Amino acid sequence: MNVRTIAFTVLALALSGGIQAQSKGTQDPEMHKQRLAAAQAQQAEERIAGLSRELGLSEEQTKRLRAADERRRKDLSELRANAANTDRAAMSERNRTIMDTFENELRSLMTEEQYAKYKDWSKPKAAPAQQAPAPQQRPTPPAATE
Repeated sequence: MNVRTIAFTVLALALSGGIQAQSKGTQDPEMHKQRLAAAQAQQAEERIAGLSRELGLSEEQTKRLRAADERRRKDLSELRANAANTDRAAMSERNRTIMDTFENELRSLMTEEQYAKYKDWSKPKAAPAQQAPAPQQRPTPPAATE
């Protein structure tokens, strides 16, 4: 066996072990739920920390924001879990209620200036418009001289 064959075999075995480890983790729905919840909690914490810095929230405001966000995420999670037993209109209404409640909590914990900054910050950012290339202008042909 040459070195190239050995290296390829070792690489193939290493990759197949990684694939098996990943597939075992995804087969266990409870483990998948736990990983997903941990990732979502981490993302939420990063979002809250960034928002706190951006808006200049106090420690108490940040604590209240964290609690409000946890309630919102829990309520939305329960809504999704019961989605099969709920019609679309009822789900949409419940989602709107959850989000309105969250907005009201934010409004009550922030100063007017902070809330205005938050509203500006949370506006959907428009995707950069794909600009069509500028139309090519045909050069004006030189005047015919006779």
